[in-house]
Amino acid sequence: MKITYGTSAMADVNVGEFPVLSTRGAYPLVLWGLTGKRTWCLEGTAPTAGAAAQWLRDGLGVLQSLDESAVLAMQVPDSGGVWAVPAFQGLGTPYMDIGARAVIGGLSRASTRAHVVRAVLEGIAYRSREILETLFEDSSTSPPARLRVDGGAAANDFLLQHLADVLGLPVERPHTVQASGLGAAYLAGLATGVWRSLDDVRHAWRSGRIFEPRWSSDERETRFKNWQRAIAAAREKIF
Repeated sequence: MKITYGTSAMADVNVGEFPVLSTRGAYPLVLWGLTGKRTWCLEGTAPTAGAAAQWLRDGLGVLQSLDESAVLAMQVPDSGGVWAVPAFQGLGTPYMDIGARAVIGGLSRASTRAHVVRAVLEGIAYRSREILETLFEDSSTSPPARLRVDGGAAANDFLLQHLADVLGLPVERPHTVQASGLGAAYLAGLATGVWRSLDDVRHAWRSGRIFEPRWSSDERETRFKNWQRAIAAAREKIF
C-alpha cells in the first residue's frame, strides 16, 4: 500500500490476482503483469493535493516557493483555529462530489499566512485518511505496519508528520520520492535482465525517512470528527 502525492493524491492497496470493486469512489487497476499473471490494486483519489500548495503560491500569493510551505506551517504551534478543505476540483473518494468546493474557515484577526498554509496541509492529510479508510474497508485489508508515500509533495516534512499523526501509523518516505518513475524503471530492468527477480528489486529500494505518530488515539479521533464537520461545509451549496 502507498500514497503518491502529486497534483492529486492517489492511494493504492495491492489486492492480488483478482480485481476488487467499490461503490464508494475507488476503482480497480492493474498494478503490473509479471510471469503471465496480473496483480491488481484498488485505488482511491483526492483530486487536489500538491495542487493545493501550488494554489497557495500561484493563486493566493502567500508562498514564494512550494518548499516554503513546510517551513511556514512549522512556524506556528497549531492552525490557530483555521481549517481548510482542499476541494478545489471537488471531492474524490469516498464522496465523488464534483460540486464540492474548497473552504477555508475559522479565520480571525490573529490568523496569519502561516496558519492558512498549515490548515491547507492538514486538510490534505485528513483527506488521505478518508481515502485510506475506504480502501481498507472495501478491500477487507488491514492497515499496514508502515505506510509508504512518494511523489513531489512527499518531500514536505510537515505534511508527512501530520499524516502519521492523523493515521496513527508510521509513514515512510523513500530515498527517491519520484517512485512511480522508479517503479517503471524497475519493471523495465526485470524485463531486460538488469534484475533477475523481485527480491533483487526489493534490495535496490532505499528508505529516506520514517515519521512516527505522536497523537493519542483520543486526540486523533476528536480531530478527525471535527474534520468531518468541515467536509460537510465544503459540500453545502450556499450560493
